[in-house]
Amino acid sequence: MNVKERIKKSSSDFERIVWPDIQRRGLIPKGKFLVIEGHSSKELRDDLDKKAGIDSMVVLKDGIISLSTRITYGTFPNFTVRRSVVSGFLTEIDKRIKSLECKYIISDYTIQACIVDGELLGYAITDTKDITRYILSGKEGVDFEVVKNSEDGNTFFRIWWTKYRGAGYRIITVGLDKIRERMPERARKVTSW
Repeated sequence: MNVKERIKKSSSDFERIVWPDIQRRGLIPKGKFLVIEGHSSKELRDDLDKKAGIDSMVVLKDGIISLSTRITYGTFPNFTVRRSVVSGFLTEIDKRIKSLECKYIISDYTIQACIVDGELLGYAITDTKDITRYILSGKEGVDFEVVKNSEDGNTFFRIWWTKYRGAGYRIITVGLDKIRERMPERARKVTSW
């Protein structure tokens, strides 16, 4: 599966599997859910996604909530934020830092979900600005890890949900026990349960 296909699958799985659970639990106000990738205006889609890191929006009666979303197809209860890409393009962390510095638009919330064999195991929701500040003020190897993707050479920050919460940041988690049950033993030790 190439990058475009993976993005499309992730976006579709978020809309079909994750978003209904978030709405059922009332974790984000109900509204019209719009996937940016599917928007008819290529210019608007590219601007929101590539410049602001916004993957979807919830249009409410009196406002809009913007979301950055990611699906992990496995049992990894963590946030991942792209640090560098081989292509040299701006990454998620670059866009988020610029947004904080210049008061540019940035997604309101970051949501990362774990799906295995089409089953939603769990997810976490946090403020995008908070996770960016956590990375900027944190220390590699202590607060987060920097991991290299062996498939494409890109690197990303891995922030374990439990460690992030332990640092005092607000995070909503759903399904941590379910994820833990499915995790390999060695991974449980790393996550500081």
